[in-house]
Amino acid sequence: MKKRIRRLLVVSVLMVFVSVCFSGLLQTSFGKVAIINFKLPTENGQWLSGQVFKPKQSSTEHKVPLVITEHGYLNNKHMQDLNAIELSRRGIAVMTFDAYYHGKSSSASEPVMQAVAANGVGMIPLVEFAYESLDYIDNQRIGVMGHSMGGMSAWLTLMHYGSQYNAAIEKAKASDSEGGETITDGEQAYANSLNKVAAGLPVGNIRLSSEKAFSQIRANMGIIYGQYDEGNYDLSQGNGDLSNNAAEGLFAVNSIFSEAERQMDFHVGQYYGDAGNQTLRVVYNPKQTHEWAHFSKETAAYTVDFFSHAFELSPQIANTNQIWIWKELVSFIG
Repeated sequence: MKKRIRRLLVVSVLMVFVSVCFSGLLQTSFGKVAIINFKLPTENGQWLSGQVFKPKQSSTEHKVPLVITEHGYLNNKHMQDLNAIELSRRGIAVMTFDAYYHGKSSSASEPVMQAVAANGVGMIPLVEFAYESLDYIDNQRIGVMGHSMGGMSAWLTLMHYGSQYNAAIEKAKASDSEGGETITDGEQAYANSLNKVAAGLPVGNIRLSSEKAFSQIRANMGIIYGQYDEGNYDLSQGNGDLSNNAAEGLFAVNSIFSEAERQMDFHVGQYYGDAGNQTLRVVYNPKQTHEWAHFSKETAAYTVDFFSHAFELSPQIANTNQIWIWKELVSFIG
């Protein structure tokens, strides 16, 4: 009996060890991605804790795009592992983090939902940090995404920077501005510098899709929303099926067209607009629940596709070639 227990203990410890090793190899794409832990001081004595998935080929001479991704309410950064793994192995740096009030990050100076509106529960400070301080990042190609609460943060972050751009353009049009009512190259460059996010992909959050929201967004934009998402009761059609020209999808597509060109219908999964002038739009509507987005090969493929289009990349790895699921499996075995 004792020999059997000892043998079982040895086998169990070996399984844990092997699981940890393989999990680490998969998470780093077999050594092609470095994972850097960070604790970043922010305003009012607060801090954010997270990880950067940094492709090994990135450097000051070879800058890469960055995606900052945020988890949902009462989750943590590890719930975004599938996105971090799949994007980073395709040459896109990824920053995952614990939102304020979550994981190893501090609380915020506002209650949690007010913090979402004020700073994306940490997303906006991370955009500022990455834009100014990460020398291996192409700061003209910073994207944001998130699930549920993180999706709301992505919406509000895009609106935050788009509003700053719009305000600068309106100021440049004033008769007493540098070029009078004509926008000069310098005024345009200044407005562009304020718009620090080039692409956004909220997942499991489509409520904010409206003419008002899109009037404040100047970025390539995709939306992933599950047909069986439990939050679909208050959408325009009372359900999560967007294929019947749901208003939320039409708002997204029509945000890039003039009033005379507005579409009466749209196709789920079809790309509209042009990534080069930040008018790219796409709406995905997979047959899944709210929570399943964390474990969905379909959602991971859509995420890879969207940021490849938004950043005008040509990845050498097919979107169906995914290794995150094996990382989850070996972790489960451990």
